[in-house]
Amino acid sequence: MKLTEAINKQRVVAIYPGRFQPMGLHHYKAYQYLVNKFGSKNVYIATSGVTGPKSPFTFAEKKKIIQAYGVPAN
Repeated sequence: MKLTEAINKQRVVAIYPGRFQPMGLHHYKAYQYLVNKFGSKNVYIATSGVTGPKSPFTFAEKKKIIQAYGVPAN
């Protein structure tokens, strides 16, 4: 997947979606890359609360794991 960047001075928002079951160091490194490129106020992580055999963690559990890496809750 490629990110398309705006050439003018419009705000660019980066959304990093995934199941994150659980979030690992490789996910965090991808997040950090986006933060370095677009700024922390412009990067968002998106995930769901759907659980099942391949997705054991709830949204609240994933949020705690993600925050443990130092990603802000907001």
